[in-house]
Amino acid sequence: MEGWFSEGFTLAELRTLYARERLPALRGTAHDGRYRLATLEELIDRVAAEAAARGRIVGLAPEIKHGSHFAARGLAMEDRLLDVLLAHPYTRQAPVAIQSFEVGNLRYLRSRLGPRHPNIRLLQLLGHRSNARPTSSRPAAT
Repeated sequence: MEGWFSEGFTLAELRTLYARERLPALRGTAHDGRYRLATLEELIDRVAAEAAARGRIVGLAPEIKHGSHFAARGLAMEDRLLDVLLAHPYTRQAPVAIQSFEVGNLRYLRSRLGPRHPNIRLLQLLGHRSNARPTSSRPAAT
């Protein structure tokens, strides 16, 4: 692989970047460059505030991208994701759908969640048949 990857940067370095749409033809570019990259904690705070302002529940659907890639580099994110979700009062109650194209990390998450967190669902994403390569490896322990 060539190019720049997130694991090559510190959070402070990543926070200097601004978000832009990856698929501009599909979704437009009206918000490009307007917002700095946010942490999951910051996004949950924003969603919780918006839900309170609107008087209704707003769900979250985080996606684990390239879980086996990060796990192989000692950067498995599944435990950290659950820690963040279970630490925030809002995401202990609001609907959350954790998404992944990989199978192994979803199975691992299922074993960690058990029946105690019914608001958190797991969703396996499926790509185009030519791109479908679900990974069954389990993330490294963190």
